[in-house]
Amino acid sequence: MPKAKLNGVETYYEVHGQGLPVLLIHGGAGGPSSTLTSAVGGYPAEVFTGLFPLDRVQLTLYDRRSAGRSQYVLAPYTLFDLVRDAHSLTDLLGAKRSVVIGDSMGGPISILYALTYPQDTIALALVETSAALMSGTARPRGGSNLASQVERARELGDRAFFEWRKDELRHPPDPPVLSMRENERVRFRRTYWRGYLEALSRISDEDLYIYSTGSLRNMEAAYGVDLRPRLAELRMPVLVVQGSQDEAVNPVSAEELRNGIPHAEVHVIEGGTQIIFAYSPFASSSCSCVPSSTISEESITRIRSANLAEPSRCEIIKVVL
Repeated sequence: MPKAKLNGVETYYEVHGQGLPVLLIHGGAGGPSSTLTSAVGGYPAEVFTGLFPLDRVQLTLYDRRSAGRSQYVLAPYTLFDLVRDAHSLTDLLGAKRSVVIGDSMGGPISILYALTYPQDTIALALVETSAALMSGTARPRGGSNLASQVERARELGDRAFFEWRKDELRHPPDPPVLSMRENERVRFRRTYWRGYLEALSRISDEDLYIYSTGSLRNMEAAYGVDLRPRLAELRMPVLVVQGSQDEAVNPVSAEELRNGIPHAEVHVIEGGTQIIFAYSPFASSSCSCVPSSTISEESITRIRSANLAEPSRCEIIKVVL
């Protein structure tokens, strides 16, 4: 698969299908789990490609800097640097005007992307995410841990912070048992877990330092960022999807996005937890997780303006999701 140098960073990407450009900005903070499993934001690429009608959609997946198969950057960078990387990729591919999807930690990047390049954002989808992912009410269940890592690293310095938590990095806890559809979700979380632990046992301490510090840089880029005051500036169609039982991103974030973007379509999947893309009702080609009857005619008109010929309501959901 190809790589491109974007703003000086070697970036891994994949392009699937042809038609309306869709850019997916993945979640997670990168680091060893993303690189040693070669998954896009913690998912196999097939999870994403199975969601879209690839005869009508050109889907671009990529690994953000300091994640997956892309280059690790240990110098500090900002959320705007991550936005510039994404926009440079769409420019390189001749798909500058795209539907943009942000998943979890990719959400703030996607929001800032749409605010910075509104003319290049056909529509925006925000999945299990928030405009203030590491502040405010968005992450009382998981994000406080990320923020505390950033704060602790600033106290100790990168190398000392790595040594302080090296044992935890070498011996991570098993993925949590999830409350909803345990057999499906636990199976998904653990399909790569054994391979990840084996790969983790083989890498050097120096490689582990690079991967974990790169992950820290991604956390730092999001740390303290609160885009909620700017949400009203978004004018393109916006779709918000959130699981009601998300253990990482508080479901109240969907309400905050609804309040900040009055025209947004907001869909809460009852019982849905984190990693919603892998939840079978979401991934189903029937789109049963988002009843088609709830999609407004206005939204259909707006998406049709993106030149997707005669889309059905289900296809609109597939495009925007």
